[in-house]
Amino acid sequence: MKMGLRELTMVLILWGSCCLFAGGNGELVLHFYKKSCPSAEMLVKEEMKRKMLSDISSAAAILRLAFHDCQVDGCDGSILLGNSNGITTETLSDKNFGIRKVDIINEIKSSLETICPETVSCADIIQLAARDAVYLSGGHT
Repeated sequence: MKMGLRELTMVLILWGSCCLFAGGNGELVLHFYKKSCPSAEMLVKEEMKRKMLSDISSAAAILRLAFHDCQVDGCDGSILLGNSNGITTETLSDKNFGIRKVDIINEIKSSLETICPETVSCADIIQLAARDAVYLSGGHT
């Protein structure tokens, strides 16, 4: 069954709401970095805007990355881990075939480390980037 853009947008809105408005116990909270890294959300949005202008498929790739990061034991950034000691990690697992655009998250992380060292987690960057990808693609946040 093929899902239309309207249905996909609704799914993304519901999913994003669960991720970004949940609260407490280590879950994401809207504007969580307002005091510790005030420009974090704007930096992520601007970087996503720039990436999407050069490759519109970046939005779908980042959203898929966020989904696969959260699917097993929660949104923990583990999708970004590379192979180690012969263990196949999530990024290269056959179950996550086609994961791409990890470089976007790495670039955003590098930029954030320049202005707010050791403050914004990779897991949060993935979710913020996915939220902004949906918004910049015409969806709602």
